[in-house]
Amino acid sequence: MSKISLDVRALGNIRNRINDLYRRIGSIENSLSSARNSLDWDVRNHNGIDGSFCNVLEDISDREIELMKAEQFLISTIQSYKDAECQLLVKLNMNNEDPKPEEKEAYEQIKDLILLTIKSLTRILNSYFRKILMRSPYFLIIAQLGRILKILIALGIKLNNEQLEENEPDKTHIPILNGVLEYNIDEYNPDVLIMQKRLNELGYTDANGNKLEEDGIFGSRTLEAVNKYKEEYNLWNSGEHEGKVGTTTWEHMFTNPKVPYEPEGDNAGTGEGNGTQEPPSNGTYSDGLVNIDTLITLVDDYSDFTYTDAQGNVCEGLQIHYDWAGKMSLEEINAKMIELGLSADDPNLQQKMIDLANNEGIRLGIDCSGLVLQLINQSTNGMAIEYYKEVIPGLENVSDVMHYGISAANLTSLEYSTKIETLSDVRPGDYIRFDDGAHIGIIYKVEGNTIYYIHSSGGKGPHKGTITVSEEGMTGLDLKNHGTFDDWSPEYSQRIGSLFNYICRPNFLYSNDTISQPENVPPVTANNQESTQMMNNLRNNTSLGLSQEKKDSMIIMGTTLLNEGYEPAFVAGVLSNIQAEGTTGKFESSNYVSNPGDKPDYLVYMDSNYNYRSEFSGKNISEVGIEKTYNVLKELERNGYTGKFGLGSVQWTGSRTMGLINCYIEVCGKDGYPTKEQCLQAESLFIAREFNNDYHYVYEKWESQYKNADNAAYGAGSIVCTDYEVPTDRFNKAVTRGNNSENIYDVMMGS
Repeated sequence: MSKISLDVRALGNIRNRINDLYRRIGSIENSLSSARNSLDWDVRNHNGIDGSFCNVLEDISDREIELMKAEQFLISTIQSYKDAECQLLVKLNMNNEDPKPEEKEAYEQIKDLILLTIKSLTRILNSYFRKILMRSPYFLIIAQLGRILKILIALGIKLNNEQLEENEPDKTHIPILNGVLEYNIDEYNPDVLIMQKRLNELGYTDANGNKLEEDGIFGSRTLEAVNKYKEEYNLWNSGEHEGKVGTTTWEHMFTNPKVPYEPEGDNAGTGEGNGTQEPPSNGTYSDGLVNIDTLITLVDDYSDFTYTDAQGNVCEGLQIHYDWAGKMSLEEINAKMIELGLSADDPNLQQKMIDLANNEGIRLGIDCSGLVLQLINQSTNGMAIEYYKEVIPGLENVSDVMHYGISAANLTSLEYSTKIETLSDVRPGDYIRFDDGAHIGIIYKVEGNTIYYIHSSGGKGPHKGTITVSEEGMTGLDLKNHGTFDDWSPEYSQRIGSLFNYICRPNFLYSNDTISQPENVPPVTANNQESTQMMNNLRNNTSLGLSQEKKDSMIIMGTTLLNEGYEPAFVAGVLSNIQAEGTTGKFESSNYVSNPGDKPDYLVYMDSNYNYRSEFSGKNISEVGIEKTYNVLKELERNGYTGKFGLGSVQWTGSRTMGLINCYIEVCGKDGYPTKEQCLQAESLFIAREFNNDYHYVYEKWESQYKNADNAAYGAGSIVCTDYEVPTDRFNKAVTRGNNSENIYDVMMGS
């Protein structure tokens, strides 16, 4: 076997160009902001000029984030190629594969694709500055790298750090065959159904070229396809073996590299799993593990797909088609459509998507288990894949579990999940098991006695449905008899309802750790003399006009962020936003008596359904208590945060509020009524976690644009406002907070 080497400098050049474009867009954003601020008040407010400025600035800010994600993706890809450079080996040709390209030819193709990526990226960005509109180049990059990967796969190249061995095909994941399959039109056989699906996937049809009906009946058309397959591969097909499928033919079908087999439905397991994982006996549902905002966004995007083509044109309202064994993310679907040359302006785009998805040689869609695994894994930040790799036998050595697949039967197996018995306990992220494990859906919202779910089925692809639970069904959840299903058609609603088995929760969403007792969280103190001096300067200052309550909050937050290693100028930007926002531990007020028309819908909902005005509005969590707040948030989480409220020094809302409450629990326990010091401690802990994790890009944006600039503090106050705090009219407020940040910075530094 011989080795090839992949030059990654071209990919590095793409990354450098993206980084340069990212910085240039940031510079343009700053220039536009300065130009806006320099206009007279009457000019700015003439004919909507100021509103247009704000819209442009907001769009540019969003595009900057997209470019940052693209750069991060390329950094990861480059490193993967570097790690694999000495490990790229060529596999032996296997029977009936298409001829593999020569190494030099493949290398030239890869170089061409890299150059094409640069040219296309440049064209898209040029289009942006003409139209003040750009869709993410991220999809484009993935599409081109996907095509590079196909060339490498055609060469038999494996991108990882392991030596590639010439072993026999892996047979551990193929379905188990029970006996010998032969012509029999009088009996349904689940193994025949699996075989029919596999033959369709491999492209073997009946004598007239028609795709097989997947009905589990070994009839004449299935016999014709079996004979075609056996004769083409010179498998024993004469005498008593003619037209029969035994172990040899079965294994050949499911190890055929023409279309790699990916388990689905009952194909990958028994429905009760083979692992040793025990369901949690005394565990509790761990709130906050499922990011409800992410889950709902993904549900909306999968059920109402928006395609962005290579020219940056957009087509909304598309239906992703069902693709058996399809496991594609939204980005992969978009990239595949670009690779196939589809135009967003094509009036026949939807039908072309369906036709391509039905093509056995093209993967363009997603099946039921693929959809659920994508949703739960992304909304738990990868926790799902990590868990299943540990507990399902055979997955521990699979490098790409997502695309390898986990069957609906295993996902809903009570070996790896726990059955839910009452409606009051149903949560977003719970699974719905149908048809004895052959089908699966996932719940994304619960409102009253209505359960909202999404699933991907053969007739429709990813789509939403609801279950209205009768009073008799609220305990026991026998929804086949006490639930009304509303799916994409009346006939299908009745059918899917008849296939219902149960609702279950994956075991990784439970925690056996008690959350009623506080952790030993140390008090916040500065860890060096410089930080201590900065906060003392802030404590002794009177020129900023801060109340003692606000000053205490800013000092604790500032100390925490300085201890985490953030620069004083960036910390000043965070503090200017805390200065402008709420009070530590205080609930958002719903008292809009003087201007009721301005009251947000989510607070109207809270007042109407939770007595928010009398129980929470304007009060402090020290008075309300953590348990009461926690219980309300659990209810709001179940219905996807139709109602929500701001809480604390940054007025956190939605799923972020649940993350904040978990920090409160760490500090003083679930049953506690936190003191002022504990409120400051919990909120400073949470704000540091957000900047270190989900909102790290806010700091990175500031670092790339302002860190070494004279107006570094101004930039921090402005960026934290627009990208982290995100208040109403954020770009107008960003100017004020940027100026305040400079004043705070001067005080901290003793200027």
